[in-house]
Amino acid sequence: MKFYNSLTKNLEIFPKKDSVNIYSCGPTVYDFAHIGNLRTFLFEDLLIRTLKDDGYQVTHTRNITDIDDKTIQSAQEQKIPLLEFTSKYTEEFFNDLKNLNFDQSSTTYLKATDYIAPMIVMIQELIDKNHAYETEDGVYFKTSSFNHYGDFAGLNLENIQQGASGSNSDFTKEDFGDFVLWKKHKESDGDVYWESTWGKGRPGWHTECAAMVNHQYPEGLDIHTGGIDLLFPHHTNEKAHCECLSSKPMAKFWLHATHLLVDNKKMSKSLGNFYTVRDLIDKGFDYKTIRFYLQTEAHYRTPLNFTIEGLKGAESALKRVNNFICEIIEKLTTTPNYQLKENFDTYLNDLLKENAYTYSDDSLKENFNKHLHDDLNIPGAMGEIFTTINNFYKGIAIDIENTFKDLERINHILDVFDFPHENILNDTTQKLYDLRIIARQEKNWSESDRLRDELLSHGIEIRDSKDGVSIRKI
Repeated sequence: MKFYNSLTKNLEIFPKKDSVNIYSCGPTVYDFAHIGNLRTFLFEDLLIRTLKDDGYQVTHTRNITDIDDKTIQSAQEQKIPLLEFTSKYTEEFFNDLKNLNFDQSSTTYLKATDYIAPMIVMIQELIDKNHAYETEDGVYFKTSSFNHYGDFAGLNLENIQQGASGSNSDFTKEDFGDFVLWKKHKESDGDVYWESTWGKGRPGWHTECAAMVNHQYPEGLDIHTGGIDLLFPHHTNEKAHCECLSSKPMAKFWLHATHLLVDNKKMSKSLGNFYTVRDLIDKGFDYKTIRFYLQTEAHYRTPLNFTIEGLKGAESALKRVNNFICEIIEKLTTTPNYQLKENFDTYLNDLLKENAYTYSDDSLKENFNKHLHDDLNIPGAMGEIFTTINNFYKGIAIDIENTFKDLERINHILDVFDFPHENILNDTTQKLYDLRIIARQEKNWSESDRLRDELLSHGIEIRDSKDGVSIRKI
């Protein structure tokens, strides 16, 4: 397995080992997560699932930034206590993750406001080691004290301009490149502050992540992830915190996802091209289509140009895969009415038993894996699926049983496909389907046809043949 390491600017082999720890920069909870945020989080979900599929035990931590300039300002504008305000958007973020089928089984979430004490300890340690200093408005990191400060982002320290601290109002620091660790309380902060050695105040953004990583993973990280926009200053400054206090690298691998554009423009509310998951659901798209598009349309290090037409194309592509699954299921069995759980589950469960699962060097799953193991090349991996589908419809022989098992295992990673025995029928269409079976048993052909048409109006196509009944979503 190989990943592009932002630290070395090279594609590197990831070591085979039992366990992997990963830290991901999470959302700042002052608004709903937008699709640019979610594209990065879905890249991280793909990374986690791919590592698990390859046998690694994964421990993943993602932070929640619930204290910074944006959260304070937004809470005060709405006249809501900070933690009440951020709790609302934290809950909405978790709803997005649930609806988009994120694998949450290995992930722990840390709120910045729960780690103020370790942040204060870290800042004091940096002061004691002469890597930081106090001024009238805060405590600042002395970038000149860290010899390799600019190396990560490929920067010349002498050329770093004001703004590295994340604020345009830092006039008391010694050098433009220095960044804030602790912001002393100002009137505009209202009642948001914590007591410290340096008086009332709050931590800087970079200190939040650094302290949480240092607290959770004192021996360092295997992988640190985030958007490419975080490489400088955020990740550069995180790294400086941790490595000034330790002889160990903060992380062995740094993986960064590239920007998302909308209609070839930067996404912004002022341009009217700003989308959240809710906006896309309101436009008639479902969660699986959104997940499929954001995760598979482009390689994580390639900009994704989001368009509504592109999302419609993903919807059609996903239906094509789901219809193919229906087609190969039809080939697998001649059992009538196999979509009903009681008639089909036993067969599929036997088929998909873990100890019965093997794949050859040229199987769909193996070819899919070769692409994912090459720096998560998901477009290449999806190409293997569509090549198999195209071959099937061209009449080229494929191993139906193993292809079905491969797709089911691939779906452990993608989690977007529909398998008819699981969820192609909802409560309404299941009832219509059952009534149609009864009508056919009673040879009430007109009622059978009426129910078939009604199912079609719900997006479910029924096909009758001498071998039984097949079903697909359209």
